[in-house]
Amino acid sequence: MVASPSPITQMLLPGLEAPPRALDIPLALLPPDTHLLGDPPPRDLVRSIATLRCLLQPVVLIEAGDGAYHVGDGRRRIKAAREAGLEQVAALVFPPGALSPDAVSLIGNTLRAPNPVSDYQALTALFAQGADEAAISAATGLTAPEIRARLRLDGLIAPLKAALYQGALRASVASEAARLPAHQQATLAPRLAGGEKVTLADVRAARQVTRAAAVAALPAALFDTPPAGDQQPWPAAVGRLLLEARALVPAEASALHAALSTALAALADGGHA
Repeated sequence: MVASPSPITQMLLPGLEAPPRALDIPLALLPPDTHLLGDPPPRDLVRSIATLRCLLQPVVLIEAGDGAYHVGDGRRRIKAAREAGLEQVAALVFPPGALSPDAVSLIGNTLRAPNPVSDYQALTALFAQGADEAAISAATGLTAPEIRARLRLDGLIAPLKAALYQGALRASVASEAARLPAHQQATLAPRLAGGEKVTLADVRAARQVTRAAAVAALPAALFDTPPAGDQQPWPAAVGRLLLEARALVPAEASALHAALSTALAALADGGHA
């Protein structure tokens, strides 16, 4: 006996009563590019559409019920079609409520080149609707680690996330920047505010600069070699260094703070982990 789908599964993939309609949809009726999150379309895609004057693969749309459409799949193709000068695109159009646009986006991006920003938006929308990790995994084929990796963008500070949504920050760079603590990310924001690009090299530099600043903030006495007669027992000397280092670690760097605390605890236990 086949088990009935859960309410969450029915929300994500409710099952179709009729096939979609194949239609040519004016681009003017689709969301503007600023609402289609993700990196700009590849140049070869724009060139091929400009040459063929059509899409080789239809986009997937879900009617919104008010004459507008939700884009389930094909954000980059829509952007590329506009850039190539097309006025309409081929689409598979589903009736309102027939599919979850967010679930379709995740499935489509899993089968092709990933769109991390679209995936992040879709996942956060599905979680907000009550879906859990297991239901999203069952509906889209994404594993739990893949879902968590796509949610890494949640760690971006507001200025960087806004730049990502506006297309001023590439998804690959944003994903690396999201690994940084907030105070390190903040060093990148002025570049974006000034209209400059932020690259992976800039993210690495932000990480290195803040590390150098932390070392520079340590008291110079820590690096002095005391006279032989003044040397403390090594556990006391190491403990003092660990305590001072932990005091310099910002609160958001919780993993490093915990590691230093673990080292202190092992030291107190006689130097055994």
